Amino acid sequence: MIMKYTHTFLLLLFFVKISHAQLNISTSATVANLIQNVLVGQGVVISNVTYTGAPNSIGEFSTGAVAGNLGFNNGIVLSTGNVIQLPGASSLLVDNNMNTASDPQLAALITQSINDAAVLEFDFVPVSDTIKFSYVFGSEEYEQYVGTPYNDVFGFFVSGLGYSGGFYNNVNIAIIPNTTNPVSINNINNGQSTNMASPGPCVNCNYYVNNSSGTFVKFNAFTTVLTAWIRVLPCFTYHIKIAIGDAADHALDSGVFLEANSFSSNSITLTQTTSSTIDSLAVEGCNDAILTFNLPYPFSTQTSINYIIGGTAINGVDYVQIPNSLVVPAGQDSVSLVISPIIDTLVEPLEYIELIVNTSYCSQDTVLIYIKDALPPLTNLFRDTTICMFSNLDIVSNTSGGYIPYSYLWSTGDTTASITITPSVSSTYSLVVSDVCNNDSTFVIDVGVSNPIFTFTGDSVCKGDTAVLRVNSSEIYNYIWSSGEQTSIISVSPSSDTQYTVSVTDSIGCEIVDSTTIKVFPIPIVSSTSDTIICSGDEAYLKVFGNYSVEWNTGSTNSFIKVKPQSDEEYSFFIRSSDQCENSDSINVEVVTKPIADIYTPETTVCIGKKIVLQGSGGDEYLWSSGVESPNMEVLLNNNAVYSLAVTNRSGGTTCSHDTSISIVVERCNYFYFASAFTPNGDGKNDTYGVDGQYEIVYKFDLYIYNRWGQQLFHATDPSERWDGTYEGKDASDGVYTYVVYIDEGYREPYSLKGTVTLYR
Repeated sequence: MIMKYTHTFLLLLFFVKISHAQLNISTSATVANLIQNVLVGQGVVISNVTYTGAPNSIGEFSTGAVAGNLGFNNGIVLSTGNVIQLPGASSLLVDNNMNTASDPQLAALITQSINDAAVLEFDFVPVSDTIKFSYVFGSEEYEQYVGTPYNDVFGFFVSGLGYSGGFYNNVNIAIIPNTTNPVSINNINNGQSTNMASPGPCVNCNYYVNNSSGTFVKFNAFTTVLTAWIRVLPCFTYHIKIAIGDAADHALDSGVFLEANSFSSNSITLTQTTSSTIDSLAVEGCNDAILTFNLPYPFSTQTSINYIIGGTAINGVDYVQIPNSLVVPAGQDSVSLVISPIIDTLVEPLEYIELIVNTSYCSQDTVLIYIKDALPPLTNLFRDTTICMFSNLDIVSNTSGGYIPYSYLWSTGDTTASITITPSVSSTYSLVVSDVCNNDSTFVIDVGVSNPIFTFTGDSVCKGDTAVLRVNSSEIYNYIWSSGEQTSIISVSPSSDTQYTVSVTDSIGCEIVDSTTIKVFPIPIVSSTSDTIICSGDEAYLKVFGNYSVEWNTGSTNSFIKVKPQSDEEYSFFIRSSDQCENSDSINVEVVTKPIADIYTPETTVCIGKKIVLQGSGGDEYLWSSGVESPNMEVLLNNNAVYSLAVTNRSGGTTCSHDTSISIVVERCNYFYFASAFTPNGDGKNDTYGVDGQYEIVYKFDLYIYNRWGQQLFHATDPSERWDGTYEGKDASDGVYTYVVYIDEGYREPYSLKGTVTLYR
C-alpha cells in the first residue's frame, strides 16, 4: 500500500510570502462577483451562483503582463487547499486539510473517498449553440502519486436540455480533447516518479507541463491550457457545477485555474470600419463604410444574416443599393457589407443608415452608419501685392476643408503647401489644391515688382588725396550714405581702406544698397625671410615677399638672393610699390663655426678582453654610435670593432655637425700550457711547477695540485705562482700528481683544464 508522508515538510509553509513570484491571488471578492465580473465573457446570462467549500479554496488570480508558464494572465482558481498559498517555487510544498465534505458527482468519477471538496455552481442562458471556457489543472500529486489511489479529481458537470434531444444530467465536460476520458493526474502525466524525473511512458503528455523547476506556482506539474465545451440550445437555461476534491486523503493540494472572460457563448459580432483612415465616418464618393458580420466559428453550411435597413440616408439614393441580407459561405466565419456613399452636389446635414441585426436566436444589435458630404478644400491666399525686386515673398496656402492629406500644384511647378518667390518682374501665380477625395479648388494672386535703377562710381587714392563717389540716375530717389550724407555725390578723404555704402530708396520704399571700397595706398609692408643662422661654408637664401621692386645693399635688384658670408653680416634692402611708396628693412645672418670630429686612442690593436678609453674632440656636443653622449668613452674589447662619433655645434635652431670613426683590432694575447714533469732538486733547472705561456689579461685564476689520494698539496690564485714540490715544508715524494686549473679571461665563459705531472728528484 502506498502511503503519503507530509509532516516533514510542514515548516516550508512559513516561507510562502517570500516566494510569491509573479502570481497574485486574492480571496476578498464575493463568489458572485468572481463569476459575473471575472469568469463570464460574452453571450451568457448568469444567475443563482452558489459555492460550497472552504472560504480560502476559491479566489481571483492575476499574473500581470506576463502569463508565466500558466498560459493565461488572470481568472479564478478553485483548490482543495488554501489558494493564498499557491504562489511560489515548486520546490515548496502546498498541503492543507480544509475539512470540507465530499461531492456526489466527484465521488462518481473514482472509487476512493472525496475530501476537501470545493464546489462552484450557477445557472446560465447561452445565446448560441455552444458554451465554452479555458482552464488549467495542476497538482502537488505529480509525479510521485501517478497511478495510485491518490488521484485528485475534478469535473465540470453540465445539466439541461440536450442539443440533439434528451437531457444533459451532470455531463462532465472536463475531458481530454478528442476523447471521452476525464482530465486527471492518471490520464495526463509523464509516468510515475518520486523526484519529478522523466521515467515514462508518458500519458497524453502533449497536454502535460513539468513545473519541477518553476518559481511561479507551487504545483509540481499542470496541464496545458485546455478548453471545456458543450453544444447547447440557445436561449434555454442550463446549470453547471465546477468541483474539485482530494482523493483518498486530505494531503497534497490540487487546483483548477479558469481563464477570465472565457466562459462564453459566441453570437454574431459586428465590426465597423472604413475603407481609408481619412475619417471615421463614411464620406460621399471617397470613404466607404465596411460592416463585418463575424460568426463564432465557421459553419459547415452557408449562413444567412438578415437585417432591417432604416435611417435618414436613402438606400440606392444616398448610397449604392445594398440588400437586406447577406450569406456567409460554408467554411467561412465572416462576411462584409460595403456601403459606398454617392457623391452629389447637395449640401446636406449628417445622414445615417440604421441596421437592426439579429445576432443570435435571442439577441439583436443596432448599428448606425453615418455619411458626410465631401466638401472641396478652401485656401485663404492674401490679396494681390507689390514687392521690391529680388525680395522674397512667402505665399502660404492656409488650406482647410476637404480631407487631408492635401496635394498642391503651383504655377511655378512647386508641390508644397507654401512657396517662396523672388520675382524680377511682375507675375501672376496660381494654385490648385486637391484633397484625398480628388476634390480641388483653384486660387490666383498677382505680384507686382518695383526697384530703383541707378549706377554707382567711385575712385581709389593715395593717402591724403580726396575721392569722389557718385550715384547716377534719371529718377528722383532718396539717398543715405554710410558716412551720413544724403546727396547723390560725396567727397571723402579716408586715412585707410574704407568701404562706403549708399542706400537708394524709391517712392514705394523699395531699397537698393550698394557699396564700394576706397583703396588708400600705404607705405608698403615689408615681408621677408627672418634673421637666419648658417654653418660656416654654407649658403643663406634671403627673400623679400610681395609684388614690389627691390634693391639690396649688395647691388642686386632681385627679390631673392643667395649669400655665403664668412662671419656674421647684415644685409639691408628697400622696396617700392607700384604707387612709388617705399620702405626698408634688413636681414641678419649669423655664421656658426662647423665642428671637426676627432677620436684619439694610444693603441688601435689591443688584447681581447682589454678596456680602453676613446677620447673625442672637436665640438660642443658628442654622440657615440653606442649612445654615449660624453667626449670620452670606455670600451671593453672582445672583438674587432668600429666606433663612430658625431660632434655638434648649435646656435638657435641651427645645428652644425661632423662625424668620424675609428677601427680597433682585437688580438688574443693569452696562451697557457703545463709541463708533464718537473725536477725540484735545487739545480736551478725546472725546479718549480705552474702555468707557462703568454698572458696579459686574466680576471680570475685558480690552480690546484692533488696527490693520488685526492689530497690538495698546492693552490695558486695568480698565474705567476708556482709549486716548489713541497707540502707543509717537506719534500713531496716522486710520483704522478693531478693538477686542475680554473681560468676566467673575461671575454668568454670561464673554463677549466685538468691533467697530470710527474715529480722527479
